[in-house]
Amino acid sequence: MVLLNVWATWCLPCREEFPDILRIGRAYRERGLRLVLVSGDFDTELPAIHRFLASHEVDFLTYIKQGDDMHFIDGIDPRWSGALPATALYDGGGRRIKFHEGKVSYDTLHTWIESALAAPLVPSP
Repeated sequence: MVLLNVWATWCLPCREEFPDILRIGRAYRERGLRLVLVSGDFDTELPAIHRFLASHEVDFLTYIKQGDDMHFIDGIDPRWSGALPATALYDGGGRRIKFHEGKVSYDTLHTWIESALAAPLVPSP
């Protein structure tokens, strides 16, 4: 299972939810959850991104959006407006089972993940 979070250093709701995103990632890591963080910042903001991640003790590989915004947005979900933060949960088969634009709480993430862990894995067509 993968929890994808797209955030940016300039995005206040992103910064507010970030501790909960990390907390849920750590809480479910041993149950197979992989947390993937993607910064929506421009690459000119790399120093700010590094400072932000270091301040939250992020000790795993993270990513920065590359290329055209609309191509990136459509690659995640063509229905996504591009608003940040954006969070998606994918099952073990790679299917997106939840998507949310805007700040999401630890309790909501916990509910998503517990529901996904309880659901049987349906093979991809």
